[in-house]
Amino acid sequence: MYVAGLGDADGNSTGEADFSSDDEGGQITVWSPGIGTQVLNNVWSGLNLASGDSIGSVSVADVGPESSMDLVLAFSVTRAAVGLTPPSLDLVAESFDLATGQLLQTTKVANYANNTETNSFEIAGSTTAPVAAMSLLNGVEIGWNAQTGATAWKTTVDGQLFNVPDDAAVKYEVAVGGDGNTCDKYVGLNPATGAAVWTVDTTKNASGSGCSDAGDVDIIDDTDGYGPDTQVIEYDNGDGSSTVLDAATGKALNLPDDVDIRAYDPLTRDIAYVDDDGNVQVYNLTTGKGVYTLPSSQVSNLGLNIAGLYGGLLYTETNNASPVVKVSDGSTVTNDYQGPKPVRTVNGITIYDDGELSSQTTLVGTWTSTDSPAP
Repeated sequence: MYVAGLGDADGNSTGEADFSSDDEGGQITVWSPGIGTQVLNNVWSGLNLASGDSIGSVSVADVGPESSMDLVLAFSVTRAAVGLTPPSLDLVAESFDLATGQLLQTTKVANYANNTETNSFEIAGSTTAPVAAMSLLNGVEIGWNAQTGATAWKTTVDGQLFNVPDDAAVKYEVAVGGDGNTCDKYVGLNPATGAAVWTVDTTKNASGSGCSDAGDVDIIDDTDGYGPDTQVIEYDNGDGSSTVLDAATGKALNLPDDVDIRAYDPLTRDIAYVDDDGNVQVYNLTTGKGVYTLPSSQVSNLGLNIAGLYGGLLYTETNNASPVVKVSDGSTVTNDYQGPKPVRTVNGITIYDDGELSSQTTLVGTWTSTDSPAP
């Protein structure tokens, strides 16, 4: 994923995929490690803004394969009342060529009369097609084609969209029983097609009222604000065991413990957690097999905590050291690691947990930077 965040109108990185516009010059700055900065001029020029109109916060996603990637912005426009015409809310999507910053499409994807609420709606981009999943009001999800401006698909689920790798995941409530109680349900949607990839239904074990223990769903975010947020979804099965879902594929890993995931490795798809007996366990989500175990006796005697997991290396902290272990064979790489922990790689540049980058200089297409600011 290329786009890490948006900047302000002065070209400063905000480090967030969100931008509240005050229409300073009608421009937004896109910032990403490995690309640098690019100003998108006249972003609001086609909106026909009138006095009293206002723009809400902007959500951002990049769509399509890396060889032909586009940028999608989604935001709300609150239209002020004019004479006898009541106020309204527009939800707008715009797309830009990621290499040049050229505006491709501007589409009013929805309009709500008599609505003055400033609204931000979440989006999630496909890595295979130029389509972004968008969560509108009233429980409507659509796929918007950044090349054509057309709606690629539409579904109705009354819930909240959140971003996962190659997925648009939707959380919504399902009524159970006759007393009005509700339980959560999570569905992973393919943003290119709208098809369901995986489901977590907390009503499965509910009888009449109340929800199953799967209602305690843990969304693991280990990207520090760069790229898609959700990597792993974990929930209790109600019998002392847990299920861990790979958010990108929907593949389920059933574990015999009440899992508390401490770290996720985006390169190897390993997870690290402490089991019910106090052992440190590392499991691979692709194979479903255990990779490494550190006995509880060592964990307790050393006062060990899991500090990170990346590139097959488990970063730990003890009472008097900071050992790093190679999980494939259990060998110790170093007993006293003092640097920041890597959390993600974007465009070949490693991002660390303190926001620093492994390199500040690179060239992608026509965008270049030698001093890209780290948020």
